[in-house]
Amino acid sequence: SRKLVAQTITLRHHLSHALYDQGLTVLPSHTNFVCVAYPDALQAEAIQRHLLQSGIAIHRPQHPAVRHMLRITAHPQATSARVLAALAGQLD
Repeated sequence: SRKLVAQTITLRHHLSHALYDQGLTVLPSHTNFVCVAYPDALQAEAIQRHLLQSGIAIHRPQHPAVRHMLRITAHPQATSARVLAALAGQLD
């Protein structure tokens, strides 16, 4: 529905800005997710693993050219302070 599309767009913009405010490299998006580029695949993998251990699934593409990226779905939970801090590499 149009309402769901509008909500997703608003949430995607909020997520993009929140990630950018954490100092992350956020790629432009016109979808229901946002991609964050990290300096290397090892950092992206460590952050993905940490989030998964916390019960939060974040997709990391398997193609070697993009293994340094994480794909975050525009979902209200993605904008929580805990998730944003973990995505910024502030692992507890």
